[in-house]
Amino acid sequence: MRKIWNMIHKIQGKNVKQPIKHLIVHGQTISQLPEIANTIANTISYNSSTTNYSPRFQQHETQSEQHAIYFTSDNTESYNHPIQLNCHNYPKTR
Repeated sequence: MRKIWNMIHKIQGKNVKQPIKHLIVHGQTISQLPEIANTIANTISYNSSTTNYSPRFQQHETQSEQHAIYFTSDNTESYNHPIQLNCHNYPKTR
């Protein structure tokens, strides 16, 4: 993940000597920031796709997902709270 964030910071031109100005994917130059971001997102999505799982793991996943999960909750767990980012609580990076 650190490599991804470093690349995002380079694209944004933050804290880097040479920001990324373009990507070359399959011989095609991508130079617009939204296109660069979408290309990176698509690559991450593809790399984390279930199609990249081993056949053994895919079989295990399929079998495991056939079992019902019994879980009750009143949705007050901290992970159900809205996410709020307060930038003032984080140290500035160089």
